[in-house]
Amino acid sequence: MAAPRGIVRTHPFLDTRLRQLGLGIQARLLPLAGRRKFMLTEWLQGILPESIRNRRWNGSFNEYCFRALAGSLPRIDSLVRHAPVEHLRLLDKNVLVNCLEQAALGIGRDGRALDRLHLTLSFLIWLSHQDQWQRESEPNSKIIPI
Repeated sequence: MAAPRGIVRTHPFLDTRLRQLGLGIQARLLPLAGRRKFMLTEWLQGILPESIRNRRWNGSFNEYCFRALAGSLPRIDSLVRHAPVEHLRLLDKNVLVNCLEQAALGIGRDGRALDRLHLTLSFLIWLSHQDQWQRESEPNSKIIPI
């Protein structure tokens, strides 16, 4: 499909020349302990501030996600507060709401924590709709006299 339209489909990481370059660089440049993305930080010397180049961690910033979360926080808060989870004893709703408020502000540097919040909210939505889905899936059994 691509060729008739003048589009070339390639897989550059399967190119043996690129693999040889990567392996050659890896053999010649030994990373320093505690430094992440050694080659990138070396190439950006003089461009990025030293405090950024030499930091030991970087945050997970997703502006789109944080804005969406902040804009939906009242609805999400209501979902959490009304979720039927008390009998499961899985989570503390107040702690979850506090975590969501912090995430909406962009507080925190761990992207995995945001993923866990999304999974938890998905679970709460699923639980909240269980009764409705079960009612909708029950067949209407009517006795029709013959």
